Amino acid sequence: MDNLSSIKSVINLWPTRAAFAQDMCSVNRALPVTVHQAHKWAEKGAIPASRHQSVISAAALHGYPVTAELIVRLHDMPANTTQAEDAA
Repeated sequence: MDNLSSIKSVINLWPTRAAFAQDMCSVNRALPVTVHQAHKWAEKGAIPASRHQSVISAAALHGYPVTAELIVRLHDMPANTTQAEDAA
């Protein structure tokens, strides 16, 4: 659980994408999340900024080590990888 090296690994903390989506809905009913969205976010490696607080809150329900700093760092990684590849 400590090897959170991608957005997908954060989403994979939950046993299923349905469980992730359900928790997201329970912490913020105004911004529901579908299982399809959860799959897309994991596939793309990005969660919309409007949902970051919900992810943090949902993770806290289970004691998962997800923080704002972690989410920012993980979202910044693809940009750094692309820049490094472009420079090579």
